[in-house]
Amino acid sequence: GGVVRRAELIAESQALFKRMEKATTEAEKSAIRADAAAAGHTEPFHVDDITTMSGYDLVGFMPRRREFDVEWEHDAEASVADMEFTAKDTAEDRALKLKVLRVYNGKLAGREARKAFVFERGLLDYKKIQDEEKSLPPDARDMVQRCRMFARFQTPEAHDEFVADVLKAKELRDEIAELQVYQQMGMTTMDQVTAYIQARDARRSGVDVTSLKRRMIEEGTLKPEAEKEPKKQKKEQKKKDGSEKIVRQRTFRKRMGVDCGVCKYCKDKPKFGGPGKMKQACITRKLLSIEPAAQGIKKEAE
Repeated sequence: GGVVRRAELIAESQALFKRMEKATTEAEKSAIRADAAAAGHTEPFHVDDITTMSGYDLVGFMPRRREFDVEWEHDAEASVADMEFTAKDTAEDRALKLKVLRVYNGKLAGREARKAFVFERGLLDYKKIQDEEKSLPPDARDMVQRCRMFARFQTPEAHDEFVADVLKAKELRDEIAELQVYQQMGMTTMDQVTAYIQARDARRSGVDVTSLKRRMIEEGTLKPEAEKEPKKQKKEQKKKDGSEKIVRQRTFRKRMGVDCGVCKYCKDKPKFGGPGKMKQACITRKLLSIEPAAQGIKKEAE
């Protein structure tokens, strides 16, 4: 092979770097970069240029070397650190050492593939990624984070399309669940749903719901409800009708405090082995007095 000239190359690179540090104009920097390219050196950077590199503020990452303090399979070199090939090695020893080297080379290839993935997808610009995720709802943000595991098996465009489809499917499922809730509430048309949502928002914002309903009825977006009879009038009507009433005498209930266990109501009770559906008292504990409501109220008062 040719001469390595390692010491000379290092000295030339250091000289170019010092010239770049002293340069104050863009013309001088361009001339230094041209000299470095002509000499076959890597383009020297100015000290302030590091702030323009992606990931410069990421802890544990060295942007100029494009390496991390802790790499994938960080202890991979430990298996080959003390390996030596000598003339005394047998064929089996040499084959085993070559196999260890192949395993080590596979780990290095995996390390480079993962670093290339990070650089190509722009994952070093973590602040931009965080800002994009903050604009999403919490449940959508969680869904995007859970889809990241598939990114290494897809191209950037395919992964973005996949995440967008997943979020769209989630949005549709949420809308279907919301419509099912409205259906359980007895709503059958979208006009009823719209009226309910407007009334709910108005109630939360402190708007008069009665005036809102009146306006919606006038506009035709809400059908008027049938007039309901006041509760007080219903109670008075029942009292005037003289409807029959079952009066339970407290003294009799105290005296007859034990269930008979024979009547149909006792047999229905769980303590007697029944299903407990009737939920009625024992017949022997009841004193059924069928009489007009006015007489029953008079007896209770006495």
